[in-house]
Amino acid sequence: MLGTAEEYVKAIAHHSQQSSAETLYPGEIYETLKRFLEHKSSDESSNFAWLVSPSSSSQQTPSDKQSLSDKHSMFDTTRNPGRSEGFSEPDPCVEALKSNIEISHPQVLFLRGHPSPNWISKIGAFCYADPELFRWFLRYRSEQAIACTDAGHNFTQGPPLPWLRDEPQGLPVTLLPIIQYKTRCALKSRSINDSDTGSAKERNTQSLAIFPEGYGRGLDWSLAKSDRFHILSDVFRLAAFSQKQLLNVMKEKILNETDRLSLSDENPTLTNLLYFRNILQDQLSTASYMLQLTDDQTCILQNGRRSISTDQKSMTDCSLAEMHSIFQDLHSQAELLYEKCNQGMTVISNKSMLAESQRAIQQAKLVTKLTIVAFVYLPFTFTAGFFGMNFRELGNGSISLWIFFAVSLPLMFITMAVFILDERKMKSFLRILGFAEEEDT
Repeated sequence: MLGTAEEYVKAIAHHSQQSSAETLYPGEIYETLKRFLEHKSSDESSNFAWLVSPSSSSQQTPSDKQSLSDKHSMFDTTRNPGRSEGFSEPDPCVEALKSNIEISHPQVLFLRGHPSPNWISKIGAFCYADPELFRWFLRYRSEQAIACTDAGHNFTQGPPLPWLRDEPQGLPVTLLPIIQYKTRCALKSRSINDSDTGSAKERNTQSLAIFPEGYGRGLDWSLAKSDRFHILSDVFRLAAFSQKQLLNVMKEKILNETDRLSLSDENPTLTNLLYFRNILQDQLSTASYMLQLTDDQTCILQNGRRSISTDQKSMTDCSLAEMHSIFQDLHSQAELLYEKCNQGMTVISNKSMLAESQRAIQQAKLVTKLTIVAFVYLPFTFTAGFFGMNFRELGNGSISLWIFFAVSLPLMFITMAVFILDERKMKSFLRILGFAEEEDT
């Protein structure tokens, strides 16, 4: 076990120096994470960490923690509703984690937004977290950076970001919150007083930002202590609805692209559909992984499950089967959209080939016209070259000019006949004249 944050950082730094020439488990890929952890930064995100655990009447809420009011609850709170606490400093968060461990309380820790070296080193050391988790998280591909910003920064405060509209009233629509549905959730929601309406406008409008704050309101914490899937069921549900919403957006985009193909675009391209297909490939991989996680045959999420009653086991099995069915539908929808992209790309390719063929036909017709013109002038060119234009009328010879036309016109007729008649007719004509032998059949 690594006791301090310094030891955690030193362990990662030491492993990052292991090269592939020295060990089968090289650590060069952790060089970026090491530099990030060694960078001293004083910037701390407000309520970066949210700790969810069962509420206890004997426990008082510390002054440095922010407890969520019941107005965010959308679930039945007849059970132990749970408690969500936001932390801006890692030390109080670690103390809260220790406190829950001492009294054997189940707990879920959410790290929200862009992390800081101080948070990662202290939480990683206390939880003995695999550095690969943080290394993957800090790759900061474009979608990862946007997700971090969406989860940890209030877009309604501060300077507007470039992809947002200037009108404040258009902000909630632009942010595209993740819309979830739960059976009869509207009948289980708490009433909100008029005094709470004004303060709600100042809160984050992002789904990932408010998700940890109301987490655990509908959990059976006695079951959550024994079954890891139950305590993470809302996370799986949010992931499913998020993917469903993305697939719905992709469906509209693909339909717009494929419907536009019938409008006789002059220069259709595959760029958009190729981009959409790459996104759908990632979604298919994600859905396949989630199907593997929720498959009751593999029992991945059931590993480590403690002894529970028959009723509790039946409830968790039904919940797992429901989630597996949801991801199965998502996988099927992603496959259909992927096939739709392929069909659209095929149509575009066929249209491009057809347009190219039409251009080739037009060019062939033009070449044919030029060939006809050349065949007309070819006899005159031959005659002029043969006689050298040495005619009496031109003052260059003794031959009369009418001989030029007398020779050129028969040659022109012969040339045009050769041009008009195809090879088979020519061979048949030559056989009649006796200049060609009969072909063996």
